[in-house]
Amino acid sequence: MPVFQVPGGNLLLVVEGRTVDGLPPAVGGYTTPPNPVDGRPDIQIETTQPLGKGSAAVCDDGLHAPVSAGGGVFAIPIPDFSFDSTITDALNDFGCRFEFHISNDQCTTCGDAVTPCFRGVGSQAQFCNKAVNLAAFNPGDSLLTVRLRDQEGNIGPTAQIVVRVTTPTPTP
Repeated sequence: MPVFQVPGGNLLLVVEGRTVDGLPPAVGGYTTPPNPVDGRPDIQIETTQPLGKGSAAVCDDGLHAPVSAGGGVFAIPIPDFSFDSTITDALNDFGCRFEFHISNDQCTTCGDAVTPCFRGVGSQAQFCNKAVNLAAFNPGDSLLTVRLRDQEGNIGPTAQIVVRVTTPTPTP
């Protein structure tokens, strides 16, 4: 499993997807009203450690209505996608912080810092999240587990990474 070590909790988190069944990835993060099939976003991502303050409120990112001071993302201590309202709320809370991008509209660039590109072979879409301020990663290891839905509603396989936020060694 890939481990990404960073000196602070503010980072650009990118999830790329590609078709596995002939259908492209769906395009929705958190939607209002929620997805009528299961009430969950098309990007389903969870973390084992809270982001920011770890608030259980959905989409309290300081941008979506009702606009608030923001409280972060609630943790799911053991990766779990079962149909429980707490898990659905956590998926929607994290999902609302992502933007969907397609070819020639990516949030990442290659080489010259202006040419958009995908990082993964065969990727067709990117979900991009700037994990900053209100939902920054806290010190320590956060196991992220993600899966994507395609345009017909099929859920793909899970993928996992660890985001390790280091803390500086105190100096006397």
